[in-house]
Amino acid sequence: MLRRLATLLAVAAAELSREFTLPKAVDLSTAKNALVKGDMHRLLSYKSIKTSRESGRVHVNEFRHPIGGATVERCEVLRSGPNQFQMVVTAASREAPFGETFTTRVVVTLRRDANNCVVMGATSSVQWNSAKRPPRILERQIRSAAEKGSVNAYGALAKWLPTRGG
Repeated sequence: MLRRLATLLAVAAAELSREFTLPKAVDLSTAKNALVKGDMHRLLSYKSIKTSRESGRVHVNEFRHPIGGATVERCEVLRSGPNQFQMVVTAASREAPFGETFTTRVVVTLRRDANNCVVMGATSSVQWNSAKRPPRILERQIRSAAEKGSVNAYGALAKWLPTRGG
């Protein structure tokens, strides 16, 4: 029981969060559409993008990640309104080193700040799906790289949005 609690606490503490404030020229609707339509994948030049829809709130992207190879990403919209948007993205890259043992989860939020600017938040975490894990030091490196890579990708999208004409 104590071991399970320690594992849960380690998973909860192991996440990376960043926020990116967009210029006033970028409205919430534009940022939301960019997230839902997969503009980030095109921006980062991911190959073979195929999108399918599970429901009105859930879509699945399949693409080739430059490091992870074949990747399946499930995106579920949790909230969508005029002043806020939230989507959870779960991705697995089975061809990545130890990729069959973990998934990356990113919660992406859009909200308005006090100055009426859109703020994009990204919180990334790695979930280990198997008892088969790499050695502890490699596990930390994989987790850190996956979390930073995910958050940095949303940062790149935030920087790109103002250049596309708002």
